[in-house]
Amino acid sequence: MNRPRLGMRARSGLVLLCVVLGGVRVAAADPLLGEPFDRAGADTLRTNLWVAEALINATLGDLLPYLPPAPAAIQLTAGSSEAATGLVTTVATTNLRRAGYQVHLERSTAGTELPFVELRYRSGAMELKYLGSGRRLGLWQNWITRTMDFSVQYTVVDPADGQVLANPRFVRSFQDRVPPKYLTAIESLDYPAFTKGMLQSGGWTRRLEEIVVLGSLAGLVAIYFANVE
Repeated sequence: MNRPRLGMRARSGLVLLCVVLGGVRVAAADPLLGEPFDRAGADTLRTNLWVAEALINATLGDLLPYLPPAPAAIQLTAGSSEAATGLVTTVATTNLRRAGYQVHLERSTAGTELPFVELRYRSGAMELKYLGSGRRLGLWQNWITRTMDFSVQYTVVDPADGQVLANPRFVRSFQDRVPPKYLTAIESLDYPAFTKGMLQSGGWTRRLEEIVVLGSLAGLVAIYFANVE
C-alpha cells in the first residue's frame, strides 16, 4: 500500500503553522501616551512591565481633560511608597513631558510663568494573574490567560490655595494569551510585585485537557487511515 503524501496546500499550511507558532516577539516597555497598545505589532508579545506602563498611560490619557492644556507646569506628588505608585511617577514624568508639560517633582515654580497645578496620586491594585491554560485547534501549542488590573486615584490641586480642582479615579484592565514558554521572557526583576505571577489553575484540569486532546487526535488518526486504505 502506498503511503499518502502531503499535498502542496497541506505542506504550505504546515509551514505557515510553524511560522505562526514560532514567530512571537517580545515587546520592550515603551508605550506612548494616548496610544498605549499600538506600539507593538500584531505578532508581538508584550512584557508584563510594558502592559503595566500602558495601563498607567491609559489613565493619564483619561486624566488630560482635568489638567490645564499644555504647555503648563505640573508638580507630581506620590501619595504612597508602593512599587506601583513609583512606576506611576516614572511613567507620568516621561509621558507628560512628551505631551508638552513641564514636570516638577519638588515644590518649586521658580523660573516659570506657566499655569501650574499639583497632581497627587495613589495607586490601588496593580494585579497580575495567570488564570489557566487552553489549546488551539487541539494542537500541543497551549496558552496561559494573562490578566492585569490597575486602579489609581488622582487629585488635581491648585497649589496657591490648596483647592481641589478634580478627584477622578480610574480602573483599567488588560487580558491576552501567552504561550507558556514565554512566561520567563515577559516577567521583570525590576518590579516583581506585579510583573511576576503564579499559574492559578492546573493539576487535574490540565491533565484532563491532555487526555481529551490525546483521545481526539487518536480518533482523527484512526479515521484518516481508515479512509486512505
